Amino acid sequence: MRAKKIVVVGGVAGGMSAAAKAKRTDPELSVTVFERGGHVSYGACGLPYVIGGEVELGDLVSRTPEEMAEQGVAVRVRHEVTGLDPEARTVSVKNLGTGETFAEPYDALVLATGASAVKPDLPGTDLTGVHVLRTLEDGAAVQRTLQEGAKEALIVGGSYIGLELAEAFVKAGLRVRVVEQAPVLLPTFGPSAAETALGVLRENGVAVELDTEVTALGGEGRVQEAVTGAGRFPADLVMFAVGAKPNSELAEALGLTLGPSGAVVTDEGLRTNREGVYAVGDLSAARHIVTGEPVWIPLGDTANKQGRVLGKILGGGEDRFRGIAGTAVTKVFDRAFATTGLTLETA
Repeated sequence: MRAKKIVVVGGVAGGMSAAAKAKRTDPELSVTVFERGGHVSYGACGLPYVIGGEVELGDLVSRTPEEMAEQGVAVRVRHEVTGLDPEARTVSVKNLGTGETFAEPYDALVLATGASAVKPDLPGTDLTGVHVLRTLEDGAAVQRTLQEGAKEALIVGGSYIGLELAEAFVKAGLRVRVVEQAPVLLPTFGPSAAETALGVLRENGVAVELDTEVTALGGEGRVQEAVTGAGRFPADLVMFAVGAKPNSELAEALGLTLGPSGAVVTDEGLRTNREGVYAVGDLSAARHIVTGEPVWIPLGDTANKQGRVLGKILGGGEDRFRGIAGTAVTKVFDRAFATTGLTLETA
């Protein structure tokens, strides 16, 4: 029997794509989305451009709960799913605004809880001015630090997000330093891209410390410096761009099969190993079409595609998610970098 009531845990790319596509495919479906954050549909990839002053934070919002309601999808922001009963097919929900708790039944459950940015457990990471960048709330917090007069930005991590932020902080008028513990920048893009990126950063006044680890942050209440293997550097804004981890707590509680980095393993129909439970977006692993092996490469484009495939399936259509090639594109000042498939080193 096909599902009539769908509950989606988590919004943004994967969850909202699944919810909207399911409702469009079968308008008779009941679709409810619970999102613990304050926004349910936005383009997180644009956050560095907000920091650089090129777009407004509100411009990143794609759809509001009210707009989704007009399409027949019930969205509950600041509602956190705290537990699941797979036998009764219910989720336990807490309204973070009122503290009220209640149970919500489902026929099909879509887990789209995403991933969280990693902030290493180092001395000083609780100081004011220390940030990660994953959500609109994170972006607003960085803006506040800029408004409070930050002048020295230190970015921990030389991934593409870290380098996009380096450009953003330069455009915001800060002195910028990137600290990367690996010997190269953009490690997943290959050596040619790494060398070019290093040159572009230095040409634009960004200091780069490779093969260097941050061991602590210092300051009185507010961050003032970073302690590294290459010495102490001034910093009144520190951004950790060292990766993310899947929000797999609910998945673990359900006994779902986990794969690379703790991401949920699914089949081509985005089904998990538990009947009636699906996973999409940054929570889930995907099959790499070159190696045939599951990999975890969290990107918004993948989440959107997975969501649309699953939404069509839940609405009664036929579709499958065939996998990913690890395609990613980024821009650092006036140069663009792209990768797909395997680098020579990975192969």
